[in-house]
Amino acid sequence: MSKIYIGDVGIKVKVETGIDLTDATTCVIKVAKPNGQLKEWAAVRESPYTSGILSYVTIGIDLDVAGTYLGMAYIETSGGGKYFGESFSFQVWEKFK
Repeated sequence: MSKIYIGDVGIKVKVETGIDLTDATTCVIKVAKPNGQLKEWAAVRESPYTSGILSYVTIGIDLDVAGTYLGMAYIETSGGGKYFGESFSFQVWEKFK
């Protein structure tokens, strides 16, 4: 992935969950911004659902702070399961850096 800058829109964030998402009813990417703000990005399941991949495309308000973002997938299934994926991080840069 190339550098990501404040205000970038259309960045596709893909997360490998390691979980079969066929029966998933809730799929989000929980995000901790560098300023401590916590957000939930409504993710979609990538086909085939058995691949366990979630994705989200950023909008204008998502990447509004420079620094290290921490993320983690969260899935709920129709059978009552609730699962967190492994945490990951990515850097968002100020423009012209």
